[in-house]
Amino acid sequence: MRKKMSVFMSAILFLSLSCQTKATTDLGQIDGKIQLAADYLLGPSEPGEDAKEGFKLLVAAIEMASSEAQFPEEFREKISEARGLFESNSIFDQEGVALLKESYLLVNDGVEFQIPEGISKIEQAVDYACQLIDASRKNLKTGEVGKCARGLLEVALMVVTPMEKVTR
Repeated sequence: MRKKMSVFMSAILFLSLSCQTKATTDLGQIDGKIQLAADYLLGPSEPGEDAKEGFKLLVAAIEMASSEAQFPEEFREKISEARGLFESNSIFDQEGVALLKESYLLVNDGVEFQIPEGISKIEQAVDYACQLIDASRKNLKTGEVGKCARGLLEVALMVVTPMEKVTR
């Protein structure tokens, strides 16, 4: 009986440890994608192919984070569909952008995305995006995956929002 109990306890311990390792690994993978996306999107190089890849990585990070967050399944479906459209078409694919906006509505009590007040120049938008990415990475590390995904989604929407809305 004791032997059966120790085997049972060992199995539970093993499963418990492996589940914790998986969650840590997933969060680490998300953080890696966020960092790489930030490097590509907000790095010192001129916008181009790197920025497009950075945007795609950002949307992939949102998708990964959404599976860990307490978001409605509809959110994950819309983000996944948007990611597919951005991968196969352009990062400015109108249907993909619309899906990002719909996703934003779902996790922000129906409030539409707006460029934050006080941002009137591209440099200000970049600074704000850097702040959001830093905050998102901190939220991820503290287990606030939903806040992380929301911040990243805001950055993604800032990227695809037409410039004339930024330069009022």
